[in-house]
Amino acid sequence: MCRFTLYLGPSIRLSTLLIEPTHSLIHQSFHAAERDEPLNGDGFGIGWYAP
Repeated sequence: MCRFTLYLGPSIRLSTLLIEPTHSLIHQSFHAAERDEPLNGDGFGIGWYAP
């Protein structure tokens, strides 16, 4: 399953999107509920554009 996080707005810290939310990408990677293993080894990537 692919997961995306998109944000358009004023500058914020990446941790606000990737770590702090209850269902963050980090949480989803380490607590995969739909697998036999709790760690989703597929990982994720990060990209950004700052005009």
